[in-house]
Amino acid sequence: MDNDRSRYIYHLDSIRIKKKITVDEMCNEICSDRQYRKYLSGINNISDKRIMEFCNRLSISARDFYYSINEKDLYDYQIVRNLYYKICNKKYSKVTKSLDKLSKRDNLNNQNTRFYEYCKTRFLSEKKQLRKEDAYRQYSVIVDYPNCIKNNAFDSVDVITILCIAHIEIKVQIEDAMKLLIRILNDRNILYLSAENKNILPPIYSSVSIMLGKLEKYQECIRIADNGVEYCIKYSLNKSLSRIYYSRAITYKKLDFIDKAEFNAALCFSNVLSRNNTKETNYFFKLLSKDFKQDPFRLISKNKDYFIQKDSNKKGPNS
Repeated sequence: MDNDRSRYIYHLDSIRIKKKITVDEMCNEICSDRQYRKYLSGINNISDKRIMEFCNRLSISARDFYYSINEKDLYDYQIVRNLYYKICNKKYSKVTKSLDKLSKRDNLNNQNTRFYEYCKTRFLSEKKQLRKEDAYRQYSVIVDYPNCIKNNAFDSVDVITILCIAHIEIKVQIEDAMKLLIRILNDRNILYLSAENKNILPPIYSSVSIMLGKLEKYQECIRIADNGVEYCIKYSLNKSLSRIYYSRAITYKKLDFIDKAEFNAALCFSNVLSRNNTKETNYFFKLLSKDFKQDPFRLISKNKDYFIQKDSNKKGPNS
């Protein structure tokens, strides 16, 4: 059965039950009881004409029917999105309950189903309850990978799923998914569902730049990181900036551009401090101290002139 058609008949039947209308009353002079059961079981798809007839029987307008089903989809989406952020923030104790709640919800639309499957797979993988090989297979089903490489349109679920595939592939020296992400970042016209783009693109920039750095593709790493910084600043998204600055700092250090490396390390730690997150501050303090063999606060102080920019013609080390 077509997924949307399945949602339509289940939603109609849900309204029927709430209105305390029997199946016989619902079907009277519209279709047989047997036919109605075939709609519900998925044997037959319900037509638009039949939907209108049932709406009339239920005394609701077509507009109200479609609005209510879209409202349900939006509500479902909010639940899955909250689950996604719990996983991102590693609030695992709350994830299991949310997964159980979603598994009991009737008739998620296709997009919410894919998003839910992604969350479930990522959670089980991060909790070591799913082998990498099995997670890879499940991610591939969600986005039809590698067939999707030929696509010219990707949504938010596609992108976060492809990122997980890239993380797994890169460990065995496969770069196909990472190259696809670079193509998406280079041509955002092929990325749709723009309402979510601002939330998903910053971590994609940071992850891809870090992967490129590990592969010693330094120039491409810097280019992606530069684009990520520009994007985050443009939309005031500072959460991923710390990792992007860090990626750029380490890459410049490996290229022996020490001034640029230390300047980006200072930018990284300054951004961390602005977020006022103790755990994150401690993490980057230790990381930068180890990488640059000095106190990150000293790095900020050393680059004070670049931050203040007293001379309007003066440019920072990145220029």
